[in-house]
Amino acid sequence: WAWLAAGLGLVAGAGLGWWVARWASTTARRRAEGVQQVLAALPVAVLLFDDEGLAYANPEARRVVELDATAASSPPHVEAPAVVDAVNRARRTGQAIDCELERDGRQWQVSASPTACGQVGVVITDLTEVRRTDTIRRDFVLNASHELKTPVASIQALADSLRLATERDPARAASMLESLEREAARMSQLVRDLLDLVRLEERTGEEEPAEADLAELVRTQTTRVAQAAAEQGMDLRVDVPDVARVAGSPGDVRIVVANLVDNAVAYNRHGGTVTARVRRAGDEVVLEVSDTGIGISPEDQQRVFERFYRVDPHRSRRAGGTGLGLALVRHAVRRLSGELQLDSTLGQGTTLTVRLPPAPTSVAAPAQPPPP
Repeated sequence: WAWLAAGLGLVAGAGLGWWVARWASTTARRRAEGVQQVLAALPVAVLLFDDEGLAYANPEARRVVELDATAASSPPHVEAPAVVDAVNRARRTGQAIDCELERDGRQWQVSASPTACGQVGVVITDLTEVRRTDTIRRDFVLNASHELKTPVASIQALADSLRLATERDPARAASMLESLEREAARMSQLVRDLLDLVRLEERTGEEEPAEADLAELVRTQTTRVAQAAAEQGMDLRVDVPDVARVAGSPGDVRIVVANLVDNAVAYNRHGGTVTARVRRAGDEVVLEVSDTGIGISPEDQQRVFERFYRVDPHRSRRAGGTGLGLALVRHAVRRLSGELQLDSTLGQGTTLTVRLPPAPTSVAAPAQPPPP
């Protein structure tokens, strides 16, 4: 009887183990099927590569990447050298690799990332419509700006001619001419800002290395607004070193400094203080422009870097602003590989901090002769 009981126990244990294994296998298969259903419904192409090649591709991936699914090719061969190269680089370096794929007039972004299991996952996103929309928008701004140049030049020439030719009611004529010149100057500034915005958005990656003296630009721009600040009784303070060279185009750095200084004066209160400071902090060159003006509410702080957004529209137009200043600053700082920070308290003032990489040493120090 003991032998019979032991035999039955072994049979029962084996049966239980079989059912547990079957249940685990069924659960794993259902999970895998669920994951594949989710991946199949995604609007982006998803591929998975293992040591033997392509292990999985969702329907969108099979549409984007031409696969050789013949019986003699197992696993299927990917007919996209850019994708294969990104996978090999990701596996070799252990880092995520991004590149672009162009085929049949369409553009895709390829992102290859290694996994903890030694595989490489690839996500391919269609950028065609995004690029087309960006191109249309840039072309519109560029064309509109160039079209505005002619009437602006005509208005300015007419204002100069009228000032010389006026004979009747000189006082009124002079007032009208001042308004005409002011509007022409505003339109001209808008054109320049729009052209700068288009240029800053064009990141070709082919710019030659350049550097700018941030300290000198701060001195130049604060001198430019000194009279306007004095007329409002403002205390204009400048705290900069003799030289503070940063990496990047002098034109881009000038855009940052000029717009920050202009805003600090335009949105300050009568008798307030404007401070422009440049200092070195570790591996960065820091520019701080602060004022004691109207400040910016928390709600507006989320939007002040948008194009044409004005915290105080009436005050901005009266000061000649175009509503593009901080948008230009944001794009210029990004182009300079810097960081931009806004700190403001409503009714107390605003401080904008820009952190820029310093310029690399362009000329090596001469070697010192050995001691005699």
